[in-house]
Amino acid sequence: MDDVTQGVNDQPWSATPEHRRHDRLLVSRFAAGDAYPTELAEARMMVESCVACAELARDIRALMAAIVNLPAPARPRDFRLTAEQAQAD
Repeated sequence: MDDVTQGVNDQPWSATPEHRRHDRLLVSRFAAGDAYPTELAEARMMVESCVACAELARDIRALMAAIVNLPAPARPRDFRLTAEQAQAD
């Protein structure tokens, strides 16, 4: 099992040597819609020209689509403040 403290770009991949030089964090941000405008062209090029990057982007999009269907986690307590608590020093 991979160490969860490893960075995205540090994890072992069985992809091509070219893919190993790609910025997988950028591809992930691109797939999530979080890439900066200045990075879009580079990210799009990686996703369009590299099978492994395209698979990563597809996986990120699938996860995002599935997450919206998960139930909200149960909250063990109510964190809302009462009027009295809000007024207290």
